[in-house]
Amino acid sequence: MKYKVYIITGAPGVGKSTIAEKLRELYPHSFFIDIDVFRKQVGKVDMNLHDQDYLKTLDIVANNVRFLLENDLYLPIFVFDCLSPKNIDSFVEAIGNKGEIKQIVLWMGNDLLKERITSRVGHFYYDFENAKKMNDWFFEYRDTKHDDFLFLDRSEFDVEKTVERIVMEVM
Repeated sequence: MKYKVYIITGAPGVGKSTIAEKLRELYPHSFFIDIDVFRKQVGKVDMNLHDQDYLKTLDIVANNVRFLLENDLYLPIFVFDCLSPKNIDSFVEAIGNKGEIKQIVLWMGNDLLKERITSRVGHFYYDFENAKKMNDWFFEYRDTKHDDFLFLDRSEFDVEKTVERIVMEVM
């Protein structure tokens, strides 16, 4: 295993939850944290990425990840969320152990993203304009990182190929 923590992020609609389901099948003894699910459990889902409750949630999750790392539990750890580039860096810093963390950003072209967002039925998030804004952030963010960062264009990869690329990073 190359890294102990994998932060998988991207705009709403790029397929983070779908990828998480496939990774759970491949790594059943690993720890998976979907921050959206965590926020629902604590009673608040707000896609304002600078909301104080959201930042507190990230801090709680970072503390849990740090505990799992310190005790070598359930490795690797997969964390899924729509972390903005600013919040990714703060989250990684809060976890510590930077050399043990790999950031994986899922991205897709805005036309495909719009199709995916607007076709959601019964999902709590379907605001394409905000998703597009986040998608654009991630596209710009791809040029600012180095070895601890993988940018995957979901426009080029289906679910299986995306999971295959992530598995290549994990092993």
